[in-house]
Amino acid sequence: MYNNLYTVTEIIPNTDYLMFRKGIRPEWEDPRNKKGGKWVVTLPIEDDMEEEANEAWMQLLMHMVGGLFPEDCYDLINGAIFSVREKHSRITLWCNDNNNIPKLRRIGNKFKELCGFPPEFVFIYQVHEKAI
Repeated sequence: MYNNLYTVTEIIPNTDYLMFRKGIRPEWEDPRNKKGGKWVVTLPIEDDMEEEANEAWMQLLMHMVGGLFPEDCYDLINGAIFSVREKHSRITLWCNDNNNIPKLRRIGNKFKELCGFPPEFVFIYQVHEKAI
């Protein structure tokens, strides 16, 4: 899998590169996403973080595929999206249930840890119901 992934530099602007569990659409309206949300980190283009963003994206995918998130939290993760826009890139990690705050925090902490971005990059959690 690793050898067949696109790198961040190969993704053209206004494109989303994603990986979700089989049968789950990357949409808020999908029944398995509707009651969840997503962890989000935004990287301004001018910060020249392509190499770091690429490493973070690869680490995220490897952790998802390899089941390396905390074992009791893994079932909350539905997928991830790397979005490239003209002024920023964004990595999101989608979860399926907002009710288990301790598990969501552990997922968010693991996401932040494996990205390894400097402290000025803020990781936030957005609830899908508010976006709909």
